[in-house]
Amino acid sequence: LLAYFEEEGEFYLVQEFIAGELLSDEMASTYFYSDLDIIAFLKAMLPIVAFVHEHHAIHRDIKPDNIIRRRADGQLILIDFGSTKRSVTSQEENNPERRTVCVGTQGYSPWEQNQGQPQFNSDLYALGAIAIEMATGRLASSLECDDNMELVWRGFAHDLNPWLAAVIDGMVRHNYKERYQTAREVLQELDEISGREP
Repeated sequence: LLAYFEEEGEFYLVQEFIAGELLSDEMASTYFYSDLDIIAFLKAMLPIVAFVHEHHAIHRDIKPDNIIRRRADGQLILIDFGSTKRSVTSQEENNPERRTVCVGTQGYSPWEQNQGQPQFNSDLYALGAIAIEMATGRLASSLECDDNMELVWRGFAHDLNPWLAAVIDGMVRHNYKERYQTAREVLQELDEISGREP
């Protein structure tokens, strides 16, 4: 995001043009990703999300269509900040009546965001949903939930490291209070995976 301005009652965003391939197109031609591919994806995206959050903003629409693999260097780039929301003050956070306009995409936005109460870790849910799609080859929106409203996905994953599966589960918990709270926390867990036995 390079700049933003308002003119004649319309709000405009100026964003850098990124030459590359949408992650959604890449995923359409890659049915299953390996553990290492999924970890590489998460390690590339989590610092970006951490940066956004550390600037008191929530992206609110992380999905494969909003991630581009830059042609020049193969780096993943998060785009489309048109839905980004600045975080509210602590006084407003304690107000159960606080609501925002519902923004997001089915399968990638968790229940609290769909209720108009996005949290910072709502963005982590979206990344976890993408990781599930990489592991299973199934759209997150097509997955069923168990009696506790948790996504049922592990049975569709092939040879996934159980530690990695546990990290992904921690990113997509139905209750945001039981989810990882920060992107840095998830990164720390991923850094430890290489030293664990499956």
